[in-house]
Amino acid sequence: MKNIRILIVENTELMREALQLLLEGNGFAVNPNDVLRSSEQAMRRIDVGIPYDLIITELDMPGVTGINLLKHAVQSKPETKGLLLGLDLDTSYGLQCQTEAKKVGVLCLEKPINPNHFNATIQKLLL
Repeated sequence: MKNIRILIVENTELMREALQLLLEGNGFAVNPNDVLRSSEQAMRRIDVGIPYDLIITELDMPGVTGINLLKHAVQSKPETKGLLLGLDLDTSYGLQCQTEAKKVGVLCLEKPINPNHFNATIQKLLL
């Protein structure tokens, strides 16, 4: 598969591992250094110029929210694709975040994640 650099930013270890396994199961190589637990860590990597093709992050990250991380990433490198994961995307907060995500040009996916839907979304974003 094409050399695609993916950043996973998720505060829950089990979810980080699950996302990495799903991606690797679909032929994507995920560098363990690109699997992070905080948005602040991710922003530092983006700020030093590490070019990511795709960033997958949780909506409700502590500190810098997932949507703000993706806004920052897209401002730094407009061709960066983003996937925002969240619970209850049909609440008023979730709908507001989806509106913001559309403005930034990233997609949203509700948790718990359906592996088939996740895989189709990744293919849509990258291929």
